[in-house]
Amino acid sequence: MAIGLPFLEDENDWESLLPRLALAPLMAEERILSSNDPSFKEMDAQAREAQRITAVINTGYHDESELKALMEKLISKEIPEGFRLFPPFYTDHGRNITFGRNVFVNSGCCFQDQGGITIGDGCLIGHQVVFATIDHGLDPGHRQDLIMSPIILGKNVWIGSHATILRGVTIGDDSIVAAGAVVTKDVPPRTVVGGVPAKVVKTLRRRSATLFNGERIRASMKTSSAGGATLREELSALTTKQTVGIIISLTVALVLEALGLAAACLGFLVIAIILYMVPHLLGVTSVKVKAVIGVVFIVLSLLVGTFAYMDINDATKDSINTDTDHVKDVTYDPSTGVLSMTLVPVEGKDLSPVLRYGTAEVGFGAIRTSHQKELNIDYTENPNGTFKGTVNPGLSEGKFYKLTITVDKDNKNGMTFTVDTGASAGEMMKCCLVGAAWITTYIAAMYFVILIFSALMRRSIGKTRDRMEKEGRLYPQGYGRCKKCGAIVLPGEVNCRKCGEYIDVPEEFRPKKKDKFVCSECGCEVTGNATSCPKCGKKFDEDVENEVHHADGSVDTSTAVFVCTECGEKVPENAKRCPKCGAVFDEDE
Repeated sequence: MAIGLPFLEDENDWESLLPRLALAPLMAEERILSSNDPSFKEMDAQAREAQRITAVINTGYHDESELKALMEKLISKEIPEGFRLFPPFYTDHGRNITFGRNVFVNSGCCFQDQGGITIGDGCLIGHQVVFATIDHGLDPGHRQDLIMSPIILGKNVWIGSHATILRGVTIGDDSIVAAGAVVTKDVPPRTVVGGVPAKVVKTLRRRSATLFNGERIRASMKTSSAGGATLREELSALTTKQTVGIIISLTVALVLEALGLAAACLGFLVIAIILYMVPHLLGVTSVKVKAVIGVVFIVLSLLVGTFAYMDINDATKDSINTDTDHVKDVTYDPSTGVLSMTLVPVEGKDLSPVLRYGTAEVGFGAIRTSHQKELNIDYTENPNGTFKGTVNPGLSEGKFYKLTITVDKDNKNGMTFTVDTGASAGEMMKCCLVGAAWITTYIAAMYFVILIFSALMRRSIGKTRDRMEKEGRLYPQGYGRCKKCGAIVLPGEVNCRKCGEYIDVPEEFRPKKKDKFVCSECGCEVTGNATSCPKCGKKFDEDVENEVHHADGSVDTSTAVFVCTECGEKVPENAKRCPKCGAVFDEDE
């Protein structure tokens, strides 16, 4: 009788248990398995089968088709096309693993799959990566209990060597986990994480530099039908800090609007800059995401500006009773529609009273009117030297008006007030909406001008950088700074100019030395295909002695030439290789 399996009559009969195992539900959600649960015995039986199959995988040579067949037997399901595995491979059970298409698993990986492991299409798993779907209980009395949660990798995920992915983690499409990282939390799409515990290092853009067979290429990220990352992907790639920053920028912008800054001189520009720069400083560079921020601001601004000030007609109803030095005792008779007032002339100026009025537009508490009418005020002199003024502006019922009375031609002395002729809630909503729209339009227009200008600048800079990288004048992004002090380094530099640190970049990114000629007149170095010296202007004669300086310091000299069979360049007869294409010549060639 087998130890740990007392219900089996034959210890070699444990394979009969496998069809009865019920571990599939573990892949759906977290599950706690008590140490005295009968499933422990079933899990032990399945582990034995996994050990038997992995022992076959890890001993001896197997071609790709054989490995795939063994892995399909191990996980008890068909594996899609493109699967590649470098043994050895280890797993506790195997049957809770699911592979997508074109998955590569490097050597020494350990899949602890009791909680379920799903690997999406196109994923790359580095050396000795550990997927741990199990925790033990923290309580010493339940230390033997198992807490299991699934691990899910999206599409095109790259897991670096020696990384550890803990239970319950979901890694989004196109993300990268740096070598040696310990991932404890979900990773958004197109995000690079690293460290212990893993933290966000950067957010990947639509294109990224990569290497394939030693050649630098441009690899496109997952894109929409329009050729760029979808808006949903861009938003899901935001980190918590970036999301909080966006919320703060929106809140600050709305508060400044409510305080009346937008109506002040260039206040709308200040608000637009804050709305743009706060997310930008936190690493939000996506034009689509910033456009969404602008749209969200417009919606929130209109909502706040409309509904927060609908009772302003009640708040300003006493403004008509606010006397000034030159306009006093203003009254409005709704029955006749006549405004009456006492006018005091400005000393040294002729009295010229005028009423300007129009339907009010309320923009975050600031009352304005865009369609003003103007009426002259009739007046008569009082015994005390003041004047009695009257005017009938013909105010319509059910409106909210802004009125201004001035007493001189300079329009500097007077009084501004509001009159409510019974405006309904709907009318006040309209007044507030129109006013908020004016202010919001100024801010939004400036915000999108900044966004468009910035996007065009980044696009231009990106094209310039691509060209300079192609020409070998700049390293690709991620290799252009000293790892010790952060100073900019240029191709060809061996040590950092600032701190002296050795510049360590992949060999593929190092500038390749080219063979060169030396002008016999001035000694200037010129390229192998040059027809004239760029310094002294001397024309090179093919019949004159040719001197070729190679990258390794050797020199070939001859007056005779022949044509390189690879590129057609004329080279000295005794040259060992072509200075243009680098082809090595045989002695009999």
